[in-house]
Amino acid sequence: MVTLTLVLACRVPPEGTTFQDTGEDPYEGTTVITDGDTYDPGSGDDSGDSGDSGGGGGDDDPATCKEHLDAGNATTGVHSIATTQGSIDVWCDQGSDGGGWTLGFLKTSPESSSYAGFGAGWNNSADIARDPASASAASDAVVGWLDLNALDYDEVVVAAYAGGSASFRSAAIARSSLRIAWGDDGYLLYESSEGYTWCGGSGDFVDDGTGQVDQPSGAADDCKGHSVLGSGWDFSTDPSTANKGLTLGGGDGWGKMLAEPASTWVAYGEAGAAYAIWVR
Repeated sequence: MVTLTLVLACRVPPEGTTFQDTGEDPYEGTTVITDGDTYDPGSGDDSGDSGDSGGGGGDDDPATCKEHLDAGNATTGVHSIATTQGSIDVWCDQGSDGGGWTLGFLKTSPESSSYAGFGAGWNNSADIARDPASASAASDAVVGWLDLNALDYDEVVVAAYAGGSASFRSAAIARSSLRIAWGDDGYLLYESSEGYTWCGGSGDFVDDGTGQVDQPSGAADDCKGHSVLGSGWDFSTDPSTANKGLTLGGGDGWGKMLAEPASTWVAYGEAGAAYAIWVR
């Protein structure tokens, strides 16, 4: 008996050939070419997202500004990062202290609200894809933050801006120095190894001394003795005296913020100041 082997050959069409949809799929499970598609050898599947690092990218975006920097995206400005909420545009500082800083919180003085729970959850995160320095001179009200409990980072920086320029930038603070979770009432930092004390949260804790999480030994029941600050924070190198650094009053209380450490109160509703939290 003679065995015959049948070899089928197919001809690859020339580049640029246009196909017409017949409305039939004779080979179930194979790639279907739709009407008007053109053949481009080596192009692969072009239906995916490009992940444009200049904003408006997709799920394949880097997860942080540091990852953008490591991938060669060294331009300070808006870049897209992949989060559990999908792709989000954020402001990346790729120049300060080696670059790779993701803007995780931004609040400008024209805005007035409660800042209880800052840093927890995703709050107006689309509003913070902007330069904090220029935002400090703008008249539009901005407050927003990323979920700083969910992001991947090792360091935190707290910064202030006044009238279009930086007025303060803290030293890099190790994430491991944070005592409580973002969003909790209490002392995020208390005489940390970097030299900072940072208390804040709801007005119940800040002014009335109730609801503090994990109170440090020696710390006040409230936030450094504040009584009318409202839902905000106090960040400085002084562990017990109020308003020695950056103080953010709540719209439900003091209604002002310091534009620079221990100096120049700016009332809410007026342009002139902004606070930022950077992570890397």
